[in-house]
Amino acid sequence: IPVGEVLRLHRERAALVTMVLREDPRAAHYGLFAVDQDGRIRRFLGEGDPDTTLPELMFASLHVIDRSVIDRMPQGCAFGTMRDLYPRLFRAGERFAGFVYRGRWLTADTPEDLARTQAELHRSGLPGYMRGLPRRAKPTPG
Repeated sequence: IPVGEVLRLHRERAALVTMVLREDPRAAHYGLFAVDQDGRIRRFLGEGDPDTTLPELMFASLHVIDRSVIDRMPQGCAFGTMRDLYPRLFRAGERFAGFVYRGRWLTADTPEDLARTQAELHRSGLPGYMRGLPRRAKPTPG
C-alpha cells in the first residue's frame, strides 16, 4: 500500500479519518463501504448514501486519523473504532476519505486463506518490499 499517497489524500481532503479500501468479492461479509470520485466515503458499513452506482468496497485495515480523533475516544471503557466511534462520527457528518487500493492483496483470515496465500507467495515470490529482509532465525531446541 503506498502509504505516502494515503497520507497525501488525507491532507488534501482535510479528512478526520482516511481509510484504505479495496474491492473484494466477500466485501459484504466484512462490511460495505462506498467512496465517491472525489475520495469521500459515502457509505460506512452499509449506512449512508444509498446510491447503487458507487462501488462496494471493504476496509483493508489501514487508516489515518486526525489527532482530534484521540480526544473523541471514550475514556474508561472498552470500545471499537469500527463499531462504535467511527459510525458515530460518520453519522455526525465528519469527513471520512477513502483511498481505493487496487494492488495485489493476499489474506490469511482462515486456514484456507493462509494456504492460498502461502501457495501464491511460493508461486510468484515475495512482494518487492519484502525481498532482502532478514529472515527470522528458527528457534534452537533446548
